[in-house]
Amino acid sequence: MKSLALSTFLFLFFSQGALAAYCETFSSINETHKLCWNDLHKAWLSEACFKKTCDSQQFLKKTHKAPPVQDLSGGRNPSAMVCHGLKLTLVILKDGKNNEQSFCQFSDNSLTDANAIERVVK
Repeated sequence: MKSLALSTFLFLFFSQGALAAYCETFSSINETHKLCWNDLHKAWLSEACFKKTCDSQQFLKKTHKAPPVQDLSGGRNPSAMVCHGLKLTLVILKDGKNNEQSFCQFSDNSLTDANAIERVVK
């Protein structure tokens, strides 16, 4: 019985580790978000997505039709334009090293990085 409990604990412990290798705080002038790396989707996701199912996590599970091609003149970020084309809110945040990154925000306020969104849009 003890070995079953220990096996279950170890499975749960290591399976969670496989999904979220680490978390980091990203921020803008007026907001802060804790995001965690998801190895399965190769994406940053809101920390809350590891506790319960969220819209951004659900979105990454399937392939989606690409939105109409946007004008990329002026150095526009293609991943950010995909986010905009899908009618998601674009959020620009900086990590602890001051690197800027684009995130798409879903209706439940969950975030995922725009590059991950671009990978599931065909």
